[in-house]
Amino acid sequence: MISVMVSKWVADALGQDGIYASWIALRRYPWLPPIEFRDNGEIAADAMTPVKNLVVLHEGSPLSELREYCVPFLLPGDNMSGLT
Repeated sequence: MISVMVSKWVADALGQDGIYASWIALRRYPWLPPIEFRDNGEIAADAMTPVKNLVVLHEGSPLSELREYCVPFLLPGDNMSGLT
């Protein structure tokens, strides 16, 4: 029991992060620190495109079909030269 208490006191003295967070920081690995996240009641469906708006191109579809779906999204001056 004494060893458990001593290890807890040492860990508390070293900082608030756990040993894994300290090891990741020491090795300079990219990571997201644990934070409290509030989603305000949002769900994944709010950010997803509805199925009725999806375009599915099957293997072997001709480029003319791809052009047909790309036209509404062209930027001014874009002539779709990459799809010839």
